[in-house]
Amino acid sequence: MSGGGVEGGGVGFGLVHNHLSGDPELSEGDLRLTAEVVAAARLLDLEFLTHLVIGRGHWASSRSQRPTIWATTAAPD
Repeated sequence: MSGGGVEGGGVGFGLVHNHLSGDPELSEGDLRLTAEVVAAARLLDLEFLTHLVIGRGHWASSRSQRPTIWATTAAPD
């Protein structure tokens, strides 16, 4: 992640990456990272919009699939 959003006066950001396997499903590691970034964004008073995973022409959004991550800063089970 870069500091460009913070230094440029940004108020929100998202993360996007692909899975080399082509499977867009969010892994447990993706969900842990999402929870950590949500907590860090809150400390910086930024809105973390979502974490997208892309694969084989499809995508998955952590915010739509696991909205509870935004309700708490605890790592997912």
